[in-house]
Amino acid sequence: MTLMPSEVRVLEPGTADARESQDDIGVSMGGDPTSAEELTYVGLGPIELVSQYQPTLASEPIADLGSAAHDQIEIGSLLDNRLRMRESITLVMEHEGEFYIAKCDELNEIGYGEDPISAVQDIRNTIAELYWQLKENEERLGTDLAITWQRLSALVCKT
Repeated sequence: MTLMPSEVRVLEPGTADARESQDDIGVSMGGDPTSAEELTYVGLGPIELVSQYQPTLASEPIADLGSAAHDQIEIGSLLDNRLRMRESITLVMEHEGEFYIAKCDELNEIGYGEDPISAVQDIRNTIAELYWQLKENEERLGTDLAITWQRLSALVCKT
């Protein structure tokens, strides 16, 4: 079907049928519909007309910090000035009830807090404490803790 310059094709919501004449919708080719009645008739409903050059914002926020928590965070420092990290550690963040949990599967450690920052700070402190405890007991570690110490000492060193 070929449209003539004076025709307008408007699809009705929920159908594949089109109304084809400018007379059917009350819109002349030179302008836009201006009344709520004309807009409702073409299936648009009442809206606020906006200049084509005026930026518009979405009616709902794209993401909410509470609902769009990051799944993973990398940390590159600990809360102990005597220690330096050689490479970053990836933490998995979760939200359970009123607490946030930061998990380090690599070292089998967790940190928690009332907000994500508190959870990350807690695990940074926990990893530092783990370093000193494992270093102090290095000769007496069982198999699992010896593996953890090996990995931790590769990630963290004394300054």
